[in-house]
Amino acid sequence: MLKVAHFTEYALLTALWWRALRTSVSARSAVVAAVVIAVAYAATDELHQTTVESRHGTPVDVLIDSAGALTAAGLIVRRRSRLPA
Repeated sequence: MLKVAHFTEYALLTALWWRALRTSVSARSAVVAAVVIAVAYAATDELHQTTVESRHGTPVDVLIDSAGALTAAGLIVRRRSRLPA
């Protein structure tokens, strides 16, 4: 269950970054930047967890978080392609 929460959190993080960035750069650049920011945050968060005694960071968690970010990006692109120009 906790992994589903992380997936969802990073999907939401990506969507919020896209929303913040879409007015200052192209829609495509905003999606790419949002994913890069979310994945970078996931990686640095897991790296930080390796320095905390009661926690442990794993590459699998970064992959789960990244999957959430990429899913959100895919949904954004799909939705935008259906909107009239």
